Amino acid sequence: MTAIKRMLGTAIGFVMVLVFTGAIAALVLSLALPNKAILRDAIGELRCLSGYPLTGSTCAQDQIRQADAATAAANRQRAAAEAARQAAEDALVSGDLEFAQGPELKYGVSLVVGTIYQDAVTQSGLVRSFCWAIVDSGGLDPRVGVATRDATGAITVLDLSDTDLALLELDAGEVSAALASCPWPGGTT
Repeated sequence: MTAIKRMLGTAIGFVMVLVFTGAIAALVLSLALPNKAILRDAIGELRCLSGYPLTGSTCAQDQIRQADAATAAANRQRAAAEAARQAAEDALVSGDLEFAQGPELKYGVSLVVGTIYQDAVTQSGLVRSFCWAIVDSGGLDPRVGVATRDATGAITVLDLSDTDLALLELDAGEVSAALASCPWPGGTT
């Protein structure tokens, strides 16, 4: 038991000596250095390492947190776009869509909007609209989802993969410009 007390006392004493020595060294440095920026930087780094960074610091931990937050936001946006893409595919399969033909983007590629209404006969009570780019390839006519529009008029642009762009033979800039041409019911407002 005395051996444990002696080791514990030695460890506590060692920590106290380190803290005291560090405090004395910091005091001497603050008095000896005319430019205190070095000391401020050292204190900032120590606070960063201890997990209590200064406001506006560039700690690696803060940068990692910011990168994680940006990744999470991008993942949420990607999940929302994927959900919208899946909803468009489900609506297409169910046959509940009323179609409107849009302009031709280039030879063989045109825009089409499919809209789900609460009452399809009177075309009232818009639920959701889907804008597709359709490639005329001799009857097969593959569709690439470009955007969705909900009942409030909010338009969600879908992320297009490299495969989608290759199928349309368009670049991302041309597709972005084409979004303004989607024949949304009631216009784009």
